Amino acid sequence: MLEKFEILGYLNEDQLKEVERIGEIKKYSQKELIVKEGEYSSEIYFILSGTVDLLKVETRTNTNIKFGEILAGETFGEMSFFDEGPRTCSVIAQPNTEVYILSRSQLLENVDEAKEIIKIIDEAITYDVSKRLRYWTTQYIANLQEQIDQLKERNNFGLFFVIIFVMSLIAILINSCLDDFFPNFLNLYSVAFIWIHLVVIVIPALITLTKFNISLDKVGVTKINFKKSVLEGLIISVIGIILIGLIAFGIDLITTGNQLTSKILKFPISLVSLMSLTYFIHSYMQEFVRATVQTALQRFLLDEKGYFSVFISAILFGMFHVSLGTQAILVTLVAGEIFGLIYLRSYNLIGVSLVHYLLGYLFIYISLI
Repeated sequence: MLEKFEILGYLNEDQLKEVERIGEIKKYSQKELIVKEGEYSSEIYFILSGTVDLLKVETRTNTNIKFGEILAGETFGEMSFFDEGPRTCSVIAQPNTEVYILSRSQLLENVDEAKEIIKIIDEAITYDVSKRLRYWTTQYIANLQEQIDQLKERNNFGLFFVIIFVMSLIAILINSCLDDFFPNFLNLYSVAFIWIHLVVIVIPALITLTKFNISLDKVGVTKINFKKSVLEGLIISVIGIILIGLIAFGIDLITTGNQLTSKILKFPISLVSLMSLTYFIHSYMQEFVRATVQTALQRFLLDEKGYFSVFISAILFGMFHVSLGTQAILVTLVAGEIFGLIYLRSYNLIGVSLVHYLLGYLFIYISLI
């Protein structure tokens, strides 16, 4: 019955029979108290079947907190058997738990060879405790390192949001200054405006990558999934252009003077221009910044699928356009959700940049935004 327990493995057959004779088997129902923290006793418990919970009193609230459990085939109460000291935690039974209880005092009173048996068991307990101590020391160091890493991550997360906040303020400030002091000289889609914004958003993004040790391939600057990303980007762009064309055709039927359909037919020619090239660079760099923000959020929020990070990133990019009005904010929010989800499909910037470039430039060309 007890031969499977490691602590009794050093006893010979006769000694084991004596141990089995002197102890008692007891059954416990669910949540029945077996051992109470702080009480003095010298019993060691061998779990024959079932499981027990280990609980420790939380001093501030005086409540029991479960910190572990012990399964059938294992023992508990070794230290009190060894030194007859107070119990270090409470033990409560789970359903259908059966234990064999061996008392040190009963063993000494009723067995002639008790001292030799106890010596062997004490040596086994010492070895077992030493082995556990090594294991828990290793675990403690690993847990401590994990806590240190988590604190670093929290600090980095705070710094990340400071960077995002500063980026938002700078973007809003630039938009306001341009609107107040250069209302005619610069507009939202001018080459100068686009390059100013690129500098404002790209530099903090590069700082974020450096500070948080995020490599460029982690934010989509990679050859991985390149063909897939290009193909998906072109397909989504074509579908988008067709839908916009249908909407434009409908608007032209209802209203007069817009000529949106004719503008869309001329759109391919407009792609061969300095403004078009600039907007493509702008689109790629903006998606680079979005991927940086989205990746950092995914990492810090442990967002495995990335959908929540896409949502938060879209809101942050919407904040950058506060000074440009409600329309700009809503367009950025919707576009941010779409671009973020496209990026999630391949984690390569080229596809989402193509969609941003072609659809964004089409909207600008036909004056829908």
